[in-house]
Amino acid sequence: MRMNLSLVSNRNTKIFLLIFLTVIAIVGIAFVPRIPQQQSFHHFADQRNLYAIPGCLNVVSNAGFMLVGLAGIISALANHVNARLRLMYLVLFTGILLTACGSGYYHWAPDNNRLVYDRLPMVIVFMAFLAIVIAEWINLTAGYRLLPLLLTAGILSVIWWQHTENAGNGDLRFYMLVQFYPMILIPLILLLFYKQSRNVGLLQMGYIIAWYIVAKILERYDDLLFHKIKLISGHSLKHIAAAVATWYMVTFFRIRHIKSPGN
Repeated sequence: MRMNLSLVSNRNTKIFLLIFLTVIAIVGIAFVPRIPQQQSFHHFADQRNLYAIPGCLNVVSNAGFMLVGLAGIISALANHVNARLRLMYLVLFTGILLTACGSGYYHWAPDNNRLVYDRLPMVIVFMAFLAIVIAEWINLTAGYRLLPLLLTAGILSVIWWQHTENAGNGDLRFYMLVQFYPMILIPLILLLFYKQSRNVGLLQMGYIIAWYIVAKILERYDDLLFHKIKLISGHSLKHIAAAVATWYMVTFFRIRHIKSPGN
């Protein structure tokens, strides 16, 4: 009995820690000076028009998201998976598919108005993935119930940025929280709730995080890489690296929830 109480207490402490850190992050970001969208963000290194497509490689390099999203949706629909988990993964994979459309639309003629359609699908991916990690490692019901709340928070962060941008005092703080805080919270969840029986696909989780970091580095060095490589820019490579990260989301789903023949 004492052991059971100890385990419950320890688990509750871990959950409290996650909630506490999240509250600190939300409150803390409110005290950070507002962060406007720099117009230089839209000035990508590779602006070549090929086959009548403006900024061609930045547009077509999003094809990977479309392929991954379709593969994920097909996998989720074609296999017997818990209904709640299936819905969560379908939201994730649909977000990845929509990222191809939104990012391609934005890169065709980059500006703040089109950037909204680039960011909306991405926050769906960020928030759905976080909800899935909570469901897989902490509690299925908690992750499932948090999904609509997290999606709402993500979408509102983009709407808030657009509203403040149109009002002349652009504020990216909450969008940045939605984008980057899960990359801190997710590894922490994996560490705190590490349990051998739950860690099928843990390697894929590492690949997802690693490739996302690679994508952000490639984005940061867009100009440098374009001038060094000539054929392709850092931003186009970022799309490819990010698509690889999302592919590992599909392989994670398959490893955890699709039994191989004979099992």
